[in-house]
Amino acid sequence: MNTMYSDESIKYLEIAIRHYKNILKNPMHTLNKKLYYSTHLSGPHIDFYELPYILGKDSLIENFMKFQRKINRSISNLLLCERRKLFLPQYVVSIILKQIKMILETPDQYWMNYGFSESQLIDIKKTYQAYQLFLETYSNKIQKNGATYEKLYHFRLLQHIGTKISPKRLQYFGIYKLKDLISHIQDTTQISFSDIKLKYANIGTKYTSETELISHTMNNILELYEKTKNKINDSTIIIPEPHKIKIKQMPYVKQKWSSKSNISGRYLFLNTSDLNLYRKESMMQLCARKTIPGHMMLKENVKSIMTSHVTSYPSRISDNVMHLLKMGTKSFNVGYSIFMETFVSQENDKIVTFLDQILDCVRLIIDTGINSSNVDYPLTIENAKTLYTKYTLLSPTEIDGEILRCLAEPASLASHCVGREMMEMIHKKILEKQYSDVEFLKILYSHPYPFNILLEYVVNDLPINK
Repeated sequence: MNTMYSDESIKYLEIAIRHYKNILKNPMHTLNKKLYYSTHLSGPHIDFYELPYILGKDSLIENFMKFQRKINRSISNLLLCERRKLFLPQYVVSIILKQIKMILETPDQYWMNYGFSESQLIDIKKTYQAYQLFLETYSNKIQKNGATYEKLYHFRLLQHIGTKISPKRLQYFGIYKLKDLISHIQDTTQISFSDIKLKYANIGTKYTSETELISHTMNNILELYEKTKNKINDSTIIIPEPHKIKIKQMPYVKQKWSSKSNISGRYLFLNTSDLNLYRKESMMQLCARKTIPGHMMLKENVKSIMTSHVTSYPSRISDNVMHLLKMGTKSFNVGYSIFMETFVSQENDKIVTFLDQILDCVRLIIDTGINSSNVDYPLTIENAKTLYTKYTLLSPTEIDGEILRCLAEPASLASHCVGREMMEMIHKKILEKQYSDVEFLKILYSHPYPFNILLEYVVNDLPINK
């Protein structure tokens, strides 16, 4: 693949590597992982609270022992952060306690149906009860000591967005953009925003079974593969083979901790605990973001470049930091997936696109307002729910999941609005230098950097294409 690397662009590679090294060296990096990963014992997108033992390939007892170790590690991590005056948000702890209570009230037969004996069941409940007791004590400490997340939230913003920017400025941008979008959509349609919401609130066909959802998802991926191949038509860009993409169900995620879907390698995980989360008409959009030509395609192309050209980099750039550039920052990934969604779906309803942009603006306003006091409009959980209800089409269940995600993964949702805006700006700058959309993608794959570094390279040192 033509990586478009030049002597001029090498310096930006080095700047990007220094940026990631500095993040890893930041003391907040370790505390951040210990604090927030304590809430997800099987990883940031999988609930451990419902049937954790059948997630692994080992025997029930081996999985149970692994789970006990994860519980102990979680407690150790939370105690370590507590000594640094860092606590989980009270709301997150209350949700975990509710889920543990739900499991403890589950009939014994439920567990025995999966092969656990009565004595093993006693050990299971003891583990949950011990964790429940710890979290109840931990919750009381939060109420007594209070908790501040300002310094950690600033680090999370740097980690996700890639540049230092205050929550106050970000929230101001979100509010300004939200007002601008609503004004534009009303001027374009000559319809009030509330009427537009009513019109689009219940549009869409629901799935009747998990089988139908999985089958329709695979058909969408196949269609996206053909669209992407025809649109790009360049053998140097890797397009993942659709038959190698595996769709997995997550039927046990009762609490909507994660969003509708998640990817890991070539696996697309769908939260099938509630089929009402999905509409057939919007499934193509979700698949485009997550698989082809979205996240999966980005990862494969960046990985290909980083592995095949590592020997051509100057010796002062060590191999052991190449993996830090494979996925850039959160906002880069999100901005790319949003761009690629429109890249293959230009016939989409413009109103739907506006509503998506409005959702991202609301996410930015709420993420900053609920996690930081250094903003013009600090928000409570109830304030945040009101904003979601007023400006988006999300259901109450989806809103609860968004709020929980804002608190359990600070800055994650804020990166959506920033990523969309920055990717559109960089796309415009690259086209102004007379590059095609396909060449634009090659530049992205070769330079998965924080946006401020990528923008500086594009404006100052990317040559005009002649």
